[in-house]
Amino acid sequence: DLACERLWGNKSLEDVFSFALTGADAAGQRLLLCANRRGTLVPIDSLGNVGSEIAVEGRFPVTIRSGDLNGDGQTEFCTISPTLSGGQVVVGLNPDATEAWNYELPPGVHQQPIEMLTSGILTPEGQRAWIVAAPDGALHRIAADGTLIDRFNYGAELTGLAMLNTGQENLLLVSTRSEDGGMVEAWAIEAAEGQ
Repeated sequence: DLACERLWGNKSLEDVFSFALTGADAAGQRLLLCANRRGTLVPIDSLGNVGSEIAVEGRFPVTIRSGDLNGDGQTEFCTISPTLSGGQVVVGLNPDATEAWNYELPPGVHQQPIEMLTSGILTPEGQRAWIVAAPDGALHRIAADGTLIDRFNYGAELTGLAMLNTGQENLLLVSTRSEDGGMVEAWAIEAAEGQ
């Protein structure tokens, strides 16, 4: 709780790789979807009770994220799964956890752990998108329907990725590593001239 007292515990899952929140139900409660070493998504309710495991056919979700990308009040889900060829694929999920779309990332692996997937507003018009930090140092912006919006090479080894809303602007935060150490940069999105 807010006083840092433990309300419940759950030891039924081993090696939770990542998790995401579902949308709120009629009572305002959300589920925690946990991607775990069994290759499934396991829902846990606000009391710590485990629901039925959810399998994404043909995929092994390692990363899962959620967000209302199209502003309709419904939560969208996106995962990153390894491929048989040793690469990684970004997978958008339908409400029934079936695959809605997929986007294969360039081959390779990050040199150190990184949260590769986030979402946020990255256009002056308020368009939300998934933002993926690929192993080759490129950032990919993917729409809610799986369409590639933009891709650009960052020019440094990516070590972190996040979105921040200051109340006045939306910022893309990117941390990088170099031989001299590392840095965090914040990018504000502005409209181009004539737009």
